[in-house]
Amino acid sequence: MIRTTAVFFFLMTSAFSSGCERRVSRVLVAPDNIELSSTEASPALSVTVFDTNDEEIHEFQVVWTSSDPSVVVVDQDGYLSAKGTGQALVTASVDNVEQDVSVEVVLCSSLKTDKSDIALTIGESFPVNVQSFDEKNNPISCPLIWRVEDMGIARVDEKGDIVGVAPGQTTVTVLTGTKSATMNVNVTAVSNPMAKTVEIITRDPESEIEAQADMREAEELLRERQEEEYTPPQEEEDEEDNEE
Repeated sequence: MIRTTAVFFFLMTSAFSSGCERRVSRVLVAPDNIELSSTEASPALSVTVFDTNDEEIHEFQVVWTSSDPSVVVVDQDGYLSAKGTGQALVTASVDNVEQDVSVEVVLCSSLKTDKSDIALTIGESFPVNVQSFDEKNNPISCPLIWRVEDMGIARVDEKGDIVGVAPGQTTVTVLTGTKSATMNVNVTAVSNPMAKTVEIITRDPESEIEAQADMREAEELLRERQEEEYTPPQEEEDEEDNEE
């Protein structure tokens, strides 16, 4: 009788435990801060759910929402798609427990460079000015990727300057998202590295004559002033010296 009661109690306890639902205490979303610069779908957000005992729950259903669908939309699998430049919050909700993710979208609609044709000599560098604009033609800052058709002729340094490497012609393309701008680069050898530019200064003959006349006048005035300042020795002092 005692054994039967014990088995019955175990079965009731197991049934009660399996029937209880674990309450969601908190939801974590990774990453919690996202920047998008392309309209292509991003990798899915990952969600981790914990119960009131801070133990992970493996079976749950997430409801995703976006605070501004004109900036970013999210599907029910957690994939984000950028729609327009701006900021929005993406929210993951599990049993009314929510977690927000900050999303910033910077979509470049056009790229412009200050030059389309660049001439360089070997070792010379040229700083390229790249401007990017959003869909409203507002200037924005976008991550840039550089591609050189032939790096044996030119290269792009860490500052974004194009540097001549060897004589020849190539193209350099700057990209961000699906937008790009291409520049033609022509590199030539230095004709004579030891050559120096000599500046020849010519004088007007009349100015030269005037300068010489001014010099003579100045010398004459100096001579007259020296004569005026000169005083000969007194005769009395000379006679006393003779008597002694």
